[in-house]
Amino acid sequence: MDGRRERRERRSGETGTGFPAESEESLLQRAVSALHGSFLHPKSRQEFQYSRAILVENQLFLSELKAFARAKEAAGYSREELQETFAFLLFDKEEEAREVCRTGLRVNSSSISTLGDPAKGVYISKHADCLHPSPWHHGKSGYIVICKLIKGKVRVIPEDYTTTYTCPSPGYDCHVAESREPGSAAPSPCQAFEQSQYYVYEVSGGSPAQRPRQVCPYIVLCCQYRDPKDVAMEEDLPERDHQGLYCPWRGELAIQGKLLCNITLRTPYSSSLPAQL
Repeated sequence: MDGRRERRERRSGETGTGFPAESEESLLQRAVSALHGSFLHPKSRQEFQYSRAILVENQLFLSELKAFARAKEAAGYSREELQETFAFLLFDKEEEAREVCRTGLRVNSSSISTLGDPAKGVYISKHADCLHPSPWHHGKSGYIVICKLIKGKVRVIPEDYTTTYTCPSPGYDCHVAESREPGSAAPSPCQAFEQSQYYVYEVSGGSPAQRPRQVCPYIVLCCQYRDPKDVAMEEDLPERDHQGLYCPWRGELAIQGKLLCNITLRTPYSSSLPAQL
């Protein structure tokens, strides 16, 4: 891992801020361990580099997470249902990641609707290597927000691709997709992303909460994807070409209107245009 730098971000309630000195290196190790433990694909461990971890301390969110656990324990939830786990969000910009740490994960924040109405709950990923419907491309960087999550009572439902959104289920706190049939083909990046979602909601007084208390931002991690094939190609190039590869074209592959993946053409040769086409 390159440039291991960590900062502790202290927050008090919705608006508290402050940035004390860098914390111990163990924070980065703890964050990477959480990611590795969630990966769907074992090879993902070799495909990401991490450079910085920021601990989020929002006392309001932490107290509400504990209050949610106490309320559900009093309602007879089991220890397994109250166990904290990790879930993940991806942002292109650090400012976006910081914003969700400041305001919390709120309804109407997702374009996904396969497990439930996005206006009544939130979507968050189970696997840290399935955070986007398109595959990662070499050199892409982003900010992963690791959240603490209490799933509560989980209902397994079939994915619904219609515009008739599934409502939160009475007596439950979370929807997950049905498991794929054994022996079925490996899912595309888009399918893996959709199938790895938690749909989390909290209903109070008959109305869905705007920010479910059982989701609490924990750590922000800066990462970069390094495709092993591209890394090997860069290492094989002459020294003068180590600056990077020229990308003459990048686009999307879609079949019947459904996005399957992004395609990028890369070449070690000159990026200058010919004099005549």
